[in-house]
Amino acid sequence: MWDGTCRRCWLKLGLLTLMLAGCADDESRFLPEEQAARVALEAALSSWKSGAKLATITTGPVPVDTFDARWRDGKVLESYEILGYESVENRPTIRVRIGLQGDAVVEDTFVIVGNNPLLVFRKQDFDKAGGL
Repeated sequence: MWDGTCRRCWLKLGLLTLMLAGCADDESRFLPEEQAARVALEAALSSWKSGAKLATITTGPVPVDTFDARWRDGKVLESYEILGYESVENRPTIRVRIGLQGDAVVEDTFVIVGNNPLLVFRKQDFDKAGGL
């Protein structure tokens, strides 16, 4: 079920998409540095693991919105391990080993874009949203 928070997140994604489409040469201003991307991902995964509902995280220097269908659908995050940072298509991506309750441990990739807020996407959800 899509609640108001999810609708606001998708609206932010749509606005970011329009901004990037209008300034392809200056897309880099919407791509966080490695440290900011790691902090945003850590905030998202820590929040999920602590049992928080999917919502904007406001405890860090800038808000973080997360797009992960598994979290949205109520899956419980039992464990995670950040494996490494990469730049894929000039976008910050981070590989993470994820353990969900009742599921096998898997390796996922997360894409982080934006600057205020930072948007953390599981790569599959990022691709479904159009991949900016």
